[in-house]
Amino acid sequence: MKLVSLLILGLVLISSCSKDQTEPRIEQSQTHCDSIPKSFSTDVFPIFSANCVGCHNSSSPSGGYSLENYSEITQNLTICLKTIKHEAGNVPMPYQSNPLSDSLIEIIECWQADGAPNN
Repeated sequence: MKLVSLLILGLVLISSCSKDQTEPRIEQSQTHCDSIPKSFSTDVFPIFSANCVGCHNSSSPSGGYSLENYSEITQNLTICLKTIKHEAGNVPMPYQSNPLSDSLIEIIECWQADGAPNN
């Protein structure tokens, strides 16, 4: 009986420790974007300008999307993120080019999580 009680106590202690270890990870993910630069004019727009506007502009809006300014980018942000992250069912962007780095995608995602301010 003592052995069973000790085993149960051990399992309780181990499971409570594993919960303690996951909580900091949750906090870290919540504050992750705090360390990511995310100004539209200095961080986000240059990514779109360098990687998207060549094809997605008002002169020839490939796929019907122009991404030349804040309004156009925010209107199409959901589909843009799906395509640059190469999500299933979407044409991978930039088209026939190297994918954007994870750090560039993170900037856009954190900017969106911050409310996509026009700053």
